[in-house]
Amino acid sequence: MKMIIVLSEEDFVQVANTEDIPHSKMKEVQVDGQNICITNVEGKYYAIGSICTHEGGPLADGTN
Repeated sequence: MKMIIVLSEEDFVQVANTEDIPHSKMKEVQVDGQNICITNVEGKYYAIGSICTHEGGPLADGTN
């Protein structure tokens, strides 16, 4: 099992395990009160702000 960690204001923190986020999926997590979207793109994991700049909704919810 591999962990996904992100940098908080003071240290790195675990936010998920790799098996928690399947290929081409996203998961919203909170770090230091900030909502972050973790995405799995072909086995590489990326952290971005969780709010869609076009619609204003959570990215991890996908599209309707």
